Amino acid sequence: MRDLLFRQSFAYNLVEIITAIVTSENLKFNSFINNTDILVWIALEQGDVVPQLYISEIDKALTELSTDFNGKYIEAYALAVQTYNENYEIDKMADSSIYVS
Repeated sequence: MRDLLFRQSFAYNLVEIITAIVTSENLKFNSFINNTDILVWIALEQGDVVPQLYISEIDKALTELSTDFNGKYIEAYALAVQTYNENYEIDKMADSSIYVS
């Protein structure tokens, strides 16, 4: 089920980016991340679970749209994974301190 969600989200992202390329539409990166993409949101919730191929291909497509986007999607995904990992460690420490008397 999760793999299907990844594939559908990946395909949807590519369609949005390619449509912007073909129509010469101006795509705002932050709006794309916040309103269209869910793979970065999945990383915030579950960590590094999205196939790296999807992340690199989306980044490549965004770079084709604008060189200003080069590497930005990979950075956004990495930041989401880092945030998840930090929150996980904080939660783990908080849980262990609850049981220490």
